[in-house]
Amino acid sequence: MLHESEHVRVTADDGIATLWLDFPGTPVNPLSAARLREVGCAVEAVRRNPAIEILVVRSAKPGGFCGGFDTGALRSLVTDIDTAAFAATGQRVLTALRDAPFVSVAFIHGPCLGPGLELALACDHRLAVTGPDAWVGFGDLPTCWGGHSRLTTLLGRRTTERFASGRWTAREAARLGVFDKAFCERRAKIELRAWLDRQQRGPRKRKPNWRDWFRNEAAGLADERRRFRIAVHAGTVPPFEPEVGDALNPIQPLTSVGLVGNGLKIRDVASAFAMRGTRVRICGDQPCEFTDAIRRGRLTPLEAEQAAARVSVHPDAETVSGDLVYIDSSAVSAAGFVERDLPPRAILAVPPAALPRVLRLAARPGRVVGLEADDDSATLVSHDDSTPDALASVSQWLTDIGCHVECVRQSVPLRSLVTV
Repeated sequence: MLHESEHVRVTADDGIATLWLDFPGTPVNPLSAARLREVGCAVEAVRRNPAIEILVVRSAKPGGFCGGFDTGALRSLVTDIDTAAFAATGQRVLTALRDAPFVSVAFIHGPCLGPGLELALACDHRLAVTGPDAWVGFGDLPTCWGGHSRLTTLLGRRTTERFASGRWTAREAARLGVFDKAFCERRAKIELRAWLDRQQRGPRKRKPNWRDWFRNEAAGLADERRRFRIAVHAGTVPPFEPEVGDALNPIQPLTSVGLVGNGLKIRDVASAFAMRGTRVRICGDQPCEFTDAIRRGRLTPLEAEQAAARVSVHPDAETVSGDLVYIDSSAVSAAGFVERDLPPRAILAVPPAALPRVLRLAARPGRVVGLEADDDSATLVSHDDSTPDALASVSQWLTDIGCHVECVRQSVPLRSLVTV
């Protein structure tokens, strides 16, 4: 072990060091100034060891590289001095990583968003594993640790502005030039090993770009600090969402989902779960489609074929079952019959407007929740009889497929929605 702190450790073997990120939090490896200082100490430990030629930065969590900022740290930024110090700390650490004498590579598996992408851009090279959750982007907040400036140097202003305005898959980011290479999970170990072997034969630092001659780095970093300060004080920091659930009853993994209805959202929800390995049972006439996932590089044709094999179609709503069963508005009249036939621990999700009627018929109202799902967000509606483990389970399962979940509460009968 070359270095070890509370959440960061560095292992080394044959001139190659690996920096492992293992930060707790709802998003995978959420970053703050304090956590980035841990990364800085690890980088300095590698710098002091002359035998190290290559540093690999990767996540110790299977869920992804980095999902964003630590919201608790952002909420502590009360004054302009706090915000300036937060941004300056990150810029200092990532500049030290970029200027280190060894070759650095970010090995990205899963989401790489916001500060995680800024960390990856400070490395000389970036390798990414494609997959359903391999989303890449700067997020809702402006960059503050030099990410926008470094990407502008790498791609140019026009391409950077295009990239910063959206969220991209790993393969799309590789096509734009943000990543050096993107490959499927089956080839991840082979590709990383081959890249390390090539580098060991002749390690190569990032060569200066011609744009470096025309760019004022200090001015770019200062502009990022200014934009970040304005965004934070404008209230764009994500709202705090209290955790629900029981520590003594951990959330069970989702193994199967039942979907009833003919709306287009049923197809989208089915595809989202199937491509992540969950068995899906559908009663409806909307078939799953994976064409867009293949086009954007989220799935290979083989993976899409495997995902389609996890989907089965059932003629009757009463035969559809699963750990989670979602009924859309087109088939809500069948909710009472479906709920009675579900296993004891199954959870039934229905449109919020239908929640009062379904609850009056439900045998286990505590296992019934309201749900309104969109492309990448979902509203989870609880009621007076909701059990904490049911809410926590549905919230976690939706988060696992890339949804931002907002929890609201309503009384029965429905009168108003009040944000929790």
